[in-house]
Amino acid sequence: MVKEAKTDELAKLAQQNSVTNVTCNKKTLTISYSADIANLENLLMLAGLNIAGGFINRLRYKLYLFSDNNLRDGAVHKPHCCNKIH
Repeated sequence: MVKEAKTDELAKLAQQNSVTNVTCNKKTLTISYSADIANLENLLMLAGLNIAGGFINRLRYKLYLFSDNNLRDGAVHKPHCCNKIH
């Protein structure tokens, strides 16, 4: 998904407070991070990494961004109770 990540770029990612694990092989970059602190877009930008071209990679990236936003929004949502009388 990410074009050729170099060791210095991976080290930049690993140094972020929100990142717990970074692994990379020839075609796959795996980043474990806390979505309530950081998002994928900012992490890739800080490391200077670009998403590889292609429809599937762009779609996968958009789904990851959607998941990040959904997790972040759910964490700050204040639940309400429908049967409360005010």
